Amino acid sequence: MTEASREDHPKAKTRDSETNIKETIESILIAFILAFMFRAFVVEAFVIPTGSMATTLLGAHMRFTCDDCGYPFDVSYQAPSSDDNDTDVPSTSQRVFSLRCPNCGGKVPRKNDVNPESRADNTPVHYGDRILVLKYVYLLNDPQRWDVVVFKSPDDPEHHDYTQNYIKRLVGLPGEAVMILDGDIYTAPTAQAANLRAYEVRRKPRSVQNALWRVVYDDDYRPTGKARSWTDRDGVIFKDKSWRQPWQPLPGERGWDTGETTPGTRHFRFDDPSGRATLRFSEEANPSTDPLTDVMWYDATWFQRASHDSYADDSYRGDQNVSDIKLEFFYQRSAGAGDLQIAVEKTEQYRFSASLSSGKATLYLNDKELQTVSLADDFSRPTHVEIENYDYRISVRVGDAEVLSYEYEPDRQRLMEAFLKHERLPKPQIKITASNQTSTLSHVKLWRDIYYGNRPARSQSGHFQWASPTQFPDRIAKLSPDDFFVCGDNSPLSGDARTWGSSISLPAEDLYVDAGRVPRRFMLGKAFFVYWPSGYKPFRNAPAITPNFGEMRFIH
Repeated sequence: MTEASREDHPKAKTRDSETNIKETIESILIAFILAFMFRAFVVEAFVIPTGSMATTLLGAHMRFTCDDCGYPFDVSYQAPSSDDNDTDVPSTSQRVFSLRCPNCGGKVPRKNDVNPESRADNTPVHYGDRILVLKYVYLLNDPQRWDVVVFKSPDDPEHHDYTQNYIKRLVGLPGEAVMILDGDIYTAPTAQAANLRAYEVRRKPRSVQNALWRVVYDDDYRPTGKARSWTDRDGVIFKDKSWRQPWQPLPGERGWDTGETTPGTRHFRFDDPSGRATLRFSEEANPSTDPLTDVMWYDATWFQRASHDSYADDSYRGDQNVSDIKLEFFYQRSAGAGDLQIAVEKTEQYRFSASLSSGKATLYLNDKELQTVSLADDFSRPTHVEIENYDYRISVRVGDAEVLSYEYEPDRQRLMEAFLKHERLPKPQIKITASNQTSTLSHVKLWRDIYYGNRPARSQSGHFQWASPTQFPDRIAKLSPDDFFVCGDNSPLSGDARTWGSSISLPAEDLYVDAGRVPRRFMLGKAFFVYWPSGYKPFRNAPAITPNFGEMRFIH
């Protein structure tokens, strides 16, 4: 019998078919086994149930686009939690909230015929981010400060029995004493926890810091000037007040045109070949935004839970001023040889200015020259400029390259005195001065840093257990060689190590840990990627089937 004839035999075909089915089943089983092994030992998916890490990671939330300036923003939806690390998220909110744009302070309308999804009544609710976590990575490498970590929560063991997964940012390492002061993280060796001078401010790396900036004002989203009303923190009602450009020329000075009266303008122009003039960011221009404070507009719904309809409630405001900022813009000089000076002030003591001319950049502290470098760019084309002042480090970037930087020391005693007196430190002063030139600033944006709180906000009850300077050093978090300290990026509403009151006692595992600490063996892994961002449920019992793929991102 020839080869061809044997292949055509019915029994041969049957055996081949049985072999193919067997191989297919084996392949499927192997794939399942590998998938389960991968999930168990390498990567696992988690859903973000709450807003404690917002805006880095979003829990259940509502999305809005400001009717006046067009700025897109998110606001938390307070969904009830369940016992399986998930939340019960409806398709639309069951409340009417008072919500304002974080960029311009415009109020979200109760009804909205132009954009039906961007309204305060019956707003669509989006699910939390779904993330991937590298499991057991900390068996190979020690956790690093500023990692976003997933761990078994030590909090409320009577209810969760150490089975609840939490996600926070790691800020304190083993062997450290951790203190929060003026929104920053300070650490000292545990043995020197009582020595205020031993504490060093912990500076965030740039990749982390870029995830933590909060908008103060973005001129790319300049309002159209609709009339608006608001109620200030003292209950005074302001009606029919239109938005004002917060970048204002100093009184009596001429040369700057901010386009405030020109619809559609999105730049500032200076034109004076022989003069000098300054723009100042005015925090008084639009009080409804409460600029340069620790207010988290994402949290506005949390403080409006008293009734079903909170549309008239405008009481939500920040508790502390924030002086860590970033200013960025594109600078183009079309004529003249003068310089552009950007000045920022922090807590009255530190007045930094960066002077940019066609050939050099110079950094000053209180009018004392610190550094001067040569510049290759003459600013004849739009050039990106950034000045950052955060965690006691000033940085100037031109064309996305850092050209100047300087680290300086905080006045710890002054900050401690302000804390003990419940004193709000002054807001930063931010100015832009041009001289002897014709130039344009475009895409002007002002940001402020995250502010870690060390005492509850006025709208909260209780007290912070750990990392607070209260009764220094009694509540300083002193970490053993195997303990960590974590905080949420949404500091005002994060139930993190600052507030935990339950110690860990597991005699069978020989594990005893003080409250406010995460033991090493509770660490599950490092969050590294948002693979399913903020899905939307078309109806209550549906899955979150419409992810925003444009928000897929690595986690920093």
